[in-house]
Amino acid sequence: MTIEGNNQDYLKLAPYYEGKFVRYYLNDRNQIFTRSVIHYQDAYPYIQSFFGSQPCNTHDFRLERIWLQGKAIHFKDKDFHAAINNYRVSRDKVLVMSRGNDIFYYGNANNLEKFNKKDILELINYGGQYRRSRLTCYTKLTLTSTTTPYLYISDLIIKDIDLRSKLPGIPCRNPFKFWLLIPSSASTPS
Repeated sequence: MTIEGNNQDYLKLAPYYEGKFVRYYLNDRNQIFTRSVIHYQDAYPYIQSFFGSQPCNTHDFRLERIWLQGKAIHFKDKDFHAAINNYRVSRDKVLVMSRGNDIFYYGNANNLEKFNKKDILELINYGGQYRRSRLTCYTKLTLTSTTTPYLYISDLIIKDIDLRSKLPGIPCRNPFKFWLLIPSSASTPS
């Protein structure tokens, strides 16, 4: 996942050795900094601070001195709107669900809405089992409700396999081997 900042800088999270992840930061002076993390969740504070008004804090990063080719090409060669969109849609969301209770809650942390598992017609998983990065995966819950026909639940909130285990007996399909953008209207249940 790569995020382009407002100051011609980039933050990138990528798979690393032995199941770890590495954060790359390319600043506006074309310097690259790196720092590995054990779990991708460990990078969340850096990703969140990257959206802030302060410059990216590189105090625990290592300045990379040797790069044989142009640096920016490693950051600018793809479209990264989907990962950013997934993060923004997932921010401040809460899911309260247990396997043994039909009632569950989902929405903004300060305004949870009540739903019933019996109203779920199907689960449609986009990207979950086919993607290395969990940052761009989500599950669409199709509901019988006319006021809220769909819920979009990101893997940043709950992994698709864990969500499916809490919803036994509900049909699940994976129609695409790639991710799609979570619609911006999905940021809040209606």
